[in-house]
Amino acid sequence: LIGNTLCGLLMAIIGWFDGYAYVELWFAGVVAANSLSLSTVYFFKNRIGPYKSPFIWRWSFCLTNIIGGAAQGAGAFLFLSPELQFCALLYLFTLGGLMVGTTPVGIFMPAYFAFIGGLLTVFWAASLTVLSDQIAIILVFTALYAAVTTKVAMSIGQTVRKSLELAATNQALAHKLIDANQVLNKARTNAENADRAKSEFLANISHELRTPLNAILGFSDVLKQQLWGAIGDPRYTEYAADIHDSGQHLLSLINQLLDISQADAGKLQLVEEEIDIAPLVEDACHLLREVAQSQQVSLSLSLGSDLPPLLADPMRVKQIML
Repeated sequence: LIGNTLCGLLMAIIGWFDGYAYVELWFAGVVAANSLSLSTVYFFKNRIGPYKSPFIWRWSFCLTNIIGGAAQGAGAFLFLSPELQFCALLYLFTLGGLMVGTTPVGIFMPAYFAFIGGLLTVFWAASLTVLSDQIAIILVFTALYAAVTTKVAMSIGQTVRKSLELAATNQALAHKLIDANQVLNKARTNAENADRAKSEFLANISHELRTPLNAILGFSDVLKQQLWGAIGDPRYTEYAADIHDSGQHLLSLINQLLDISQADAGKLQLVEEEIDIAPLVEDACHLLREVAQSQQVSLSLSLGSDLPPLLADPMRVKQIML
């Protein structure tokens, strides 16, 4: 649009100095047509009024290009002459430059055809009036020139469209890459959390394994050294029962340790049932008492007589106490 206006200004100045009539009105028409096209672009970019609709803007832009091309072509009525004086030749050269300069509009070919069509229609009408003897040559030459510039415009438009499509594809791939990275980061975080949960589980279970194992070793040591006398002493039977209970608890912990998949999932399955808490507390205290005594620690137990039943997993409760 700026080049269009500057070309019109150049022709108006030269025509004014050469004494051509109505050049001011013609240049005013060129400026008005270009201003109309510029306002159409401005309204669309800022989503003003009906130009919010791409459909309305497209055909409004085509209409303003027809008017702009016709305004430039109307200069032929002023500058063309049978003698093809300097102004006429300069005007023809300017029109050729305008047709080449309009080729970038080829990204939207209807607008390009609108401008070229408006320009050539008025130019041919003026040529038929002013240069009727040379009209055949003018028609052939301008038609061939328009065909060449149209081919260039179509090539430019195709190149720009491919560039835009490639940019859109790259942007879509970039978004997919970002989404894939987010999924990967989430999976890595989940894997790290699962590994951390497994490590914590193994650390906790190793501590829990030591408690019944120490009890088993303590009771076995009592039996081995016959600290209470001959093996026939009834207290050895009690210790044997304690060893059995500790072994059962140790076996359950080992079974739980083998089920690593539950730890990887970040949760352990609970088998809830209604239990009496008092026997569990007494068993745990009994298992720990021998170890406590070996460390010269006094262990005592005090339970109420009316403890309500508890809905829980017996093995988990015993793990907590030990």
